[in-house]
Formats: sequence, structure tokens, C-alpha cells
Amino acid sequence: MTHIQVNNNASVSADGARWSCVGSSTDTDSFVAGMAAAAEASGGDGVALYLVLAGRNHDHERLVAGVAAQAPAGAIVVGCTASEETAVVGPADDGAVVLAVGGEGIAVSTRCADVVGGDYRTAGEYVANCAWDLDDRGHTAVMLLSNASPLDVEQVMAGALLTTASSIPVVSAQADDSRANQAALFHATSAETRIGADQVIGIAISTAAPLNGGTADGWESVSDLLSSVSLG
Repeated sequence: MTHIQVNNNASVSADGARWSCVGSSTDTDSFVAGMAAAAEASGGDGVALYLVLAGRNHDHERLVAGVAAQAPAGAIVVGCTASEETAVVGPADDGAVVLAVGGEGIAVSTRCADVVGGDYRTAGEYVANCAWDLDDRGHTAVMLLSNASPLDVEQVMAGALLTTASSIPVVSAQADDSRANQAALFHATSAETRIGADQVIGIAISTAAPLNGGTADGWESVSDLLSSVSLG
């Protein structure tokens, strides 16, 4: 097991091959907020992925454009709306939080699919193929983002497991904006930017060392929490 080292909001694997860093902004200009949060999160070389959480009142197209403007060539931007965004400085409402991951020891691939006719299973099956698109480093996991109801999430997962044949760990997360019913998901690559509610995003991450996870509840110092989690 490779434990992470914490330096403010940056986490680096002990072998230096993988890193993650969090940035945030409360600027009301969506483009500026995206750029500022991404700049703060760009704590190392070889950024592969930016994961964005954004407040409901932001112009999400401009916010994603701001993140993309800060991103190096080849980096992928994904994310969704959140009812509350929590960064190293604490929780915020209508803010922008960006988690960046990168380094030589990590490979990332994503896919995005529209949900046609409520067919979440087919969308989940398609996006989970991102696991087979990347340069496998030995240990791979897939994360799914959607705006699905609990029952539809089951269909997203069922489709994804058909693709991965249960040989790759799959986890699911949902966009959250219950107060205004304006949930949206973001997926931006060098080829296109897609922002909408009725879609599913698959994110595959592969590293040379095992990917480990942990959970906790309640409020506590982010630095203390990170120090007990491992990147693998």
C-alpha cells in the first residue's frame, strides 16, 4: 500500500508517480471561477483529469470553459452540479471546486452518452467502455456520473457491469441540485464540450499500484482526513 503525503491541499504518492490537488473559487464570474479553481488545483505535472463540482447559479458552460482554458493539452474536464461544494477551505454555496489528478503513474479515459428514451442501461454499458480505451497500468476502476433517480442508477450500474464483466471495480455518483432542479453534468475534451442533464459519464482511472478508497462522515479537517486515505 502506498500512502499519500499531504502538503496543504496537495496529495502525492510516496513514489512520486501520482498526485492529486484541490482548488476552489467563490468568484461570481463563472469563467474566472473555473480558471482560478483549476489553477489552484494544478499542483503537479502531467494533469490528466479535472473533476469539477459547481453551484447551481453558475453559467456552467463558461465555468467549464474557464477550467479548460487553464488545462494543459490532453487533459479532460468532467463534473456536475452540487447542492454544496466542499474544498480545503470548507463548504460553500454556489462556488466552484476542482480536483486535479495526474502524474506519470496514472492513465485516464472518459466517455459520455446521452440517455435516449430513458434507457440508462444502454448509456451505462456504453460509457463503461472507457475502461478498455485507456493504457492499462495494472489497476483500473470506473466512476459513473449521472443525473439518474435511485432506480435508474441501478440500470446505469447494470449496464456498466455488463461491459466490465465485474472484473473492474465500478462506483457511481449523482449530480445534486435538488433545490432548483437544475442539475447538470459536464464533459469536455479537446474534441468537444457537452453540458446537460440527460447524460451519463464514465471515467476510468488506471495506476500501477492498487486503487484504494475510504469513507468518512461528519465535518473534520480535510488535511487530517486526506492523511488517512491512500491513492494506491
